[in-house]
Amino acid sequence: HYSTIALIALAAVTRVAAALVLGDRFHFVDETIYVDAARQLLAGHGFDATYANVPAQPVFLAVLAAPWPGSLVLLRCAHGLVTGVLGGAVLHALGTRMVGVGAARVALVLYAVDPLAVVAGGLLYPEAIAAVVLAGALLAAVTTVHRDRYLTTAISGVLLGLTILFRPVAVVLI
Repeated sequence: HYSTIALIALAAVTRVAAALVLGDRFHFVDETIYVDAARQLLAGHGFDATYANVPAQPVFLAVLAAPWPGSLVLLRCAHGLVTGVLGGAVLHALGTRMVGVGAARVALVLYAVDPLAVVAGGLLYPEAIAAVVLAGALLAAVTTVHRDRYLTTAISGVLLGLTILFRPVAVVLI
């Protein structure tokens, strides 16, 4: 169990390190759009009438930014920490359930150090958290198949719907 915890911690540390390297400036226009929308939500203004992007990402960023709404680098670090820890935990649980502990640990190592996944955790795009939520939906679905529980069926549906609010292309999974 300690090796799993260490690998999840590694996933978090690599993403926070990427966030620190990305720093306190925007690298892509979409990041600016999501953060501006999050700041509008935190100020109590809701979504601007011209906002046309995914709705879940600004809400997620607003929750993460609430303690420090003015700091982009701390928001990046929180984003990396959450996606690293939750992503690693869900990936390990899903992998263990589907293919066994050994394969799950290998997947977790790759998740922890894969450059694209690491940088995605530091960028303020919805893909990193959408992947975590989708993996959670799959974990709940697999649990439903093995245990035949209404609660995990409902959780899977809610998480799949939430995935679509982060990335509408996920609708093809239905």
